[in-house]
Amino acid sequence: MKVLYISEKVPYPTGGKESVRAYEHIKGLVEKGIHVECLFFHERFIYKFSSKDVIHSTFNTKEVKIYENKKRTLNRFLYFLKGHPFLLFNYINKEMTFIVEEVLENTTIDLIHVQSKIAINFFEMEFRNTDIVVDYGESDHAILLKEIEMTNQYSFKEWLLEEELRRLKNYEAMLQSVFTNGIIHSQEEKDSVIISESVGTIEVIPTTGIDIKNGINQLTSFYEKLIRNQHNKVVEDS
Repeated sequence: MKVLYISEKVPYPTGGKESVRAYEHIKGLVEKGIHVECLFFHERFIYKFSSKDVIHSTFNTKEVKIYENKKRTLNRFLYFLKGHPFLLFNYINKEMTFIVEEVLENTTIDLIHVQSKIAINFFEMEFRNTDIVVDYGESDHAILLKEIEMTNQYSFKEWLLEEELRRLKNYEAMLQSVFTNGIIHSQEEKDSVIISESVGTIEVIPTTGIDIKNGINQLTSFYEKLIRNQHNKVVEDS
């Protein structure tokens, strides 16, 4: 099995939550014998590394493919007008589609694992026989709800948070209609994100902390099921 793993942060074992989560995913998948290609954001750049570079933290010591977001401000403004949430703006990068297309042309990829903020770049792409799994991580939706609860009523800050939540709900609905398969960290977060059980499959898979080994086993099984279903679909259509 070959997986393209796309992360919104540098996968690093001592970083923030999303960095640690990505690192644990990649490390666990490699230990299960899965070939993993890695793309991740850092500031205005996109980096492409092998899973070996990620696991051994050697990505700062060698030359890698680097892609710069050349129209960052313009893209942010256009996506703001489309009603997308502000929290996505650091991850809007039109070059990402060309990078992924290049990877798919040069390597047989069975499945793409992409964190939810980055998936906005792929709405208009055709993936044909490659499955997409959207990783909702620790839901921004749930975090925003908690922030609103702790904010003074009728304040300007509350209005901004409510507007961001409205945009995020619309984005998540669009995300689930385009990419029907995903994973999320807890049932509580799934309840806040999912729009309809009939839309697709969002699996609760805790892949950080004490459940990491079990979580990686669940994640691998989920991958295998999706790839098997995709293969059967291709056979039926041919």
